[in-house]
Order: sequence, then structure tokens, then C-alpha cells
Amino acid sequence: MKRENIKLITTIALIAALAFSAIPAFAAGSPTEIVTSTLTENSAENLTADYTNATTIVMSESNNNVKISASGTYIVTGSCSDGNLAVKKGTTGVVLILKDLDLTSTTGATV
Repeated sequence: MKRENIKLITTIALIAALAFSAIPAFAAGSPTEIVTSTLTENSAENLTADYTNATTIVMSESNNNVKISASGTYIVTGSCSDGNLAVKKGTTGVVLILKDLDLTSTTGATV
């Protein structure tokens, strides 16, 4: 190939690379607007849950890894410096109410 052709191909490739890098990764099929809400709209006062049949889970240092595997309403409270709360994959109909929960983890996600 002639030197001029190599320069032309290199220039076209560079222009194409720069053009495609300017397109955001989320552009195709993504919403054009991000909708946010206020805490008031999502506050506990606006939610409904069946407290009469709720199961209370108290997280503690001795009860630090809890896995929910059945549908229902769960009130989770307590304090734990290294624990986690999980819902088993495929379990549906779970409502979690986190009430005065102080939960941290040194190894991963807490919930």
C-alpha cells in the first residue's frame, strides 16, 4: 500500500473512533429523563403493610446472617456490626420494614 493510503485509512479510523466515543453508552433504548422523587413520597406514612401477620426479626451479633425464604411481611430491627439480610432468589411477596436497624458488614452488602 502506498504511504498516502495508509495515512488516509488511519485518519478515517481515528475520526470514527472519536465519533463513537462521544456517544453515551446508555443512549440506545434508554429514557431521556431521570425521574427522582422526594423522601416524603416514599416515606413510611405513605406505605401500607399487613402488620398483624408480620414476623419480627431482631438482628444481633449472634443472629447476624438472616435469609428469608418465604413470602410475608418482616419487621427487621436490632443492631449488628457484621451481618447481612437476604431474600432467597426466586422468593416473591416479601415486604421488608427496616425499623431502627443498625446493620453493617465488613465483607459485603448488608441487605
